[in-house]
Amino acid sequence: MKFRTLFIIALILPSFFISAKNFKSQKRKEIFQMVEEMHKSVSESSWENVQFVDSSSFTQFLYQKIFQIEIPRDSYSQYLATKEGNNFRESPRMVDGSHDENSLKNLLEFGDLLFWINTYNGIPIERKPPVSMVMVYLGISRTGEMLMVGWGKKGIGAHEKNGGIDIYKFYPNRLMGCIRDEEDNCVIEGDFLGYGRILSKEELMRAKERVDMIYL
Repeated sequence: MKFRTLFIIALILPSFFISAKNFKSQKRKEIFQMVEEMHKSVSESSWENVQFVDSSSFTQFLYQKIFQIEIPRDSYSQYLATKEGNNFRESPRMVDGSHDENSLKNLLEFGDLLFWINTYNGIPIERKPPVSMVMVYLGISRTGEMLMVGWGKKGIGAHEKNGGIDIYKFYPNRLMGCIRDEEDNCVIEGDFLGYGRILSKEELMRAKERVDMIYL
């Protein structure tokens, strides 16, 4: 009986990992195609006129369209949703206080929500921490760089050179906005806070039913 149980587990586990890997591959491909199609229909000067007014609204749209999962509308509520489910982790730090990029490469999973704090003025005072920006982690490129997708006012992406909805390189130690004083000087720099996980192991298991076998 013990041997039979182990044999069944040995058959199931490879199937799970193949399906999980296939699920990520397909969904990543769908995201790239979606962004590319958006850029075909929206000119560089008109991103402000599209339905996504900030990073969190696009993240909500992406999760509904790509993963068929409903998440809250604003970045702080999205952060709370992962934290309440014990699925939020603060970014690992080096001795000098900088973010440990090598550790993040090993910790992050496709679909994780990336959160920043203090990226603009006017963040509601009740937000503790002052979460103000969110992106979606895509994985590591062939050149070894971490990638993310989202909406930003500035930044050089795969398609744009001045922000918009795009695929961006994720550098946790790069400045992402700030709190400015009346003279437009940065007084509090924006900072990467950490990551929250929405896609669970159960989601990956259900991928067997949602993934087209053509991608296997």
